[in-house]
Amino acid sequence: MKGTDVWYGSGRVCGEVEFGKTNNGGNEACSFRIDVGVGGKPTFVRVNVYGGNVEVIRRRNVVENDYVIVSGELMTRQSEGRSLTEVRCGSIVIASGDEAEDARGTNRWFGSGNVAGKIDYGSTSTGEDACSFKVAIERHHSSIYLRVNVFDDVVDRVRVNNVDVGDYILMSGEIMNRKTQDKWLSEIRCLDVVMIRRGRSAKECKE
Repeated sequence: MKGTDVWYGSGRVCGEVEFGKTNNGGNEACSFRIDVGVGGKPTFVRVNVYGGNVEVIRRRNVVENDYVIVSGELMTRQSEGRSLTEVRCGSIVIASGDEAEDARGTNRWFGSGNVAGKIDYGSTSTGEDACSFKVAIERHHSSIYLRVNVFDDVVDRVRVNNVDVGDYILMSGEIMNRKTQDKWLSEIRCLDVVMIRRGRSAKECKE
């Protein structure tokens, strides 16, 4: 089965909007970070914009603190030996800082794909049950691998159903930030496992 992947979120632009060109053909592109955090806890998401949406960003003169609503799909980008999870913008709505004075961040992801590696079970620093695994999302034009982190009661669903490499899994969640020794990473926090289907072999799903 093909994978599915859609993210939608909103928040304020943090820092400068960077304009440039793509590597494959020199098409217009731009990139910026938004804070989609709720309840005072920041969560930063890198949004990459291509095609006609770049002109929208330029024409509206989007700057730091403007509020944007974005939908798109996740993408991975290699940087300094790491695979970074970011958002490829499909559509965007822009409000100035004053127009969205009381607006909060939103952050939702829905996706499906095949488990692509060993599921690591453990616990958080506060003793909460946790597990982590990679999911391969196979699209028509490419495949991406996302790190999914599962916590609390949802871990029981993964364990009880004996989810394993190759199984097809449908999930809902959100982008989360996780700090490593030298930088912050963006990964998926799974909030619900909607469907599990026994799937392909471990060999087929390995990154």
